[in-house]
Amino acid sequence: MTSDRSEKPPEARWEAEVVAGDAAELHAMDVPEKRFVRFHSLEHAAVVLGSTQNASQVIATDVDEHEVQIASRRSGGGAVWLAPGEQIWVDVVIPRDDPLWIDDVSRAGLWLGNVWVQALEAGSVWDGPVVGAHGSTFCFAGLAPGEVFLPTETGPVKILGVSQRRTSKLARFQCVAYLEWNPQRIQALMRGAHTNTDFDLDQHGQRATSAGEWELADAFMRALPS
Repeated sequence: MTSDRSEKPPEARWEAEVVAGDAAELHAMDVPEKRFVRFHSLEHAAVVLGSTQNASQVIATDVDEHEVQIASRRSGGGAVWLAPGEQIWVDVVIPRDDPLWIDDVSRAGLWLGNVWVQALEAGSVWDGPVVGAHGSTFCFAGLAPGEVFLPTETGPVKILGVSQRRTSKLARFQCVAYLEWNPQRIQALMRGAHTNTDFDLDQHGQRATSAGEWELADAFMRALPS
């Protein structure tokens, strides 16, 4: 029997999971081709390099001394410091046929930035061009569209970093917001930091929230669009 009444398609729901491991293992994990959120529970401190960086940019002796892992991701941008309990690290995936998909890479993450502003109850979404002369070295030294910042008298201060990896089938956004802000750790480990004494990463970013990791994770899931 047919019906004259047109019915809405079912809403696409977000599947979510929590995965524990080290940074290299977590970055290497595949993701499904659907709306998907993965919260990462980190077991060891790490410097995670962007796709255009290499391990020679990190001071290996300091890494070994402090038992810091060097890992790489397949998305672009500068290096990120990760340590157990110091940040919330979330991967967000949408398939190509999702209503949230935007072909323009420079605008593809704006919707996600707005989700984070709502979850953090702070900040604004950066929708201008990529800025920050040191952003290719340190993620939090620059701003790209879709990231979240606080305006200050001396310029924008970043509170959420996002890197993006796209395939023909999906977009994967890797998001980091700090619960503790310790920029001196990564700046001391990167060789470029020792050649420019005028640069201070501490002026470019800060802790995103005083909320706990899982309190923020819950707020993020509630802020996601249906």
